[in-house]
Amino acid sequence: MRWTLVILCLLVSSSVRADYWTDQQNERLRQIEYLLNQYRKPEWFDGTTITVGTSATYVENGIAICRVPLDKFEREFQMVDKTIRAQARAQAVQKRYDEVAAYCRAMANASVPYLKAAADAAATKKADAATEAEWQRKREQFVRELGNDGRNFVFDWAPTLDRKKYPRTAQPSRRTPDRAAQATLAAACKKYEGIPEPAAPRGIIDSPKDMCRLAALGEELFKMGVRQDAQDLIELNARDLITTAEKFLDGSAKDLHERYQLMLFEQDKWLAIENPKFEKELSKIGETVPVTAWASGFIHNDEVRAGIDKDGTTRAFDQPAYHDGAAESFVKKAWANEIKGVKVRKIGSSYAKWNVFDEKTFVKSDAKYDYYRINKGKNRYMRGWALLEIPGRPYCQAREWVVFRVYSGPIQLDALSPYGTFVKCQ
Repeated sequence: MRWTLVILCLLVSSSVRADYWTDQQNERLRQIEYLLNQYRKPEWFDGTTITVGTSATYVENGIAICRVPLDKFEREFQMVDKTIRAQARAQAVQKRYDEVAAYCRAMANASVPYLKAAADAAATKKADAATEAEWQRKREQFVRELGNDGRNFVFDWAPTLDRKKYPRTAQPSRRTPDRAAQATLAAACKKYEGIPEPAAPRGIIDSPKDMCRLAALGEELFKMGVRQDAQDLIELNARDLITTAEKFLDGSAKDLHERYQLMLFEQDKWLAIENPKFEKELSKIGETVPVTAWASGFIHNDEVRAGIDKDGTTRAFDQPAYHDGAAESFVKKAWANEIKGVKVRKIGSSYAKWNVFDEKTFVKSDAKYDYYRINKGKNRYMRGWALLEIPGRPYCQAREWVVFRVYSGPIQLDALSPYGTFVKCQ
């Protein structure tokens, strides 16, 4: 009986040890399996090529990370019992290892030329930085030698080279042809000839190439400046033409100034009036306003003419409801004096009678009041509209007029509007 118990205890102990050993083997296999399954391929390596621009640190870390599950497998898989290695689970772990190992070998092979190229590029960049630092020192010395007058000259005249690249910093009146400053610039350009441009110039003062172009242009630079200044003033006035056209086309202002009308229908006369305003400076270099100078202001002319054609054939004159024979007779004569050959087809007043206003004349003041002399009913006004047919203009147009008188004295002209709205001739 005693021997039977001993034998049973030995069998139980042997069975417990066998189960513990098996658990250890499975745990080792599980850890290897976990690391291999957790591995994720980096986006920068497709199995053949490393993406250009990937940092060398990323590549080096990627290779190190790749080795972690492989090293675990290579150290411990052979320690797993061969019976367990023959099972399906272990075979799947072996297959996963083969896949990851092949990928990691390809990454390592691809990294050799890639990391060498990265190291070479870094060395070149470092050398280039040292060279650029020396060039920058020379560029700064170049600028210092220009002095204040030379630097101001560069800033003021840079827009002559490229208006978009170098916006204007000085008004035309300040841009005098400083030939001494230009000569100083030319001397510096000769001394520092061959200085390369920086990778990203911050302005004209960082660009020896453009600064030296200012010197190389010589007297032509100043001629270019005169042309640009005249063109700037012309374009400033041209914007008024554009604004007028845009308001007419969007319907916010259908009345057109007679100056604008002259430009539309008698452009040669209009240019003969406008161009001399800008030719004073141009005459200094023996030039006149070029024929294309006003092109930006004329861009809507065809559209405006089409709009006038529409208004002139569809819009009717809004006849005022009231009449004053004396005022209207006076206005007709005034229009005839104002516009040669004009025909007043219709006329009327917006008021049934003269508008009467008192005149206040200051006399004195004290601590409490200001004192005025009142002339009751002294000033009288009347306004109205006329339908005009004007030589050189298509259709007719409605224009406003205003007259005044003192008490019942003679009628006097206050205003004949230079703005006309095109309407049908009726």
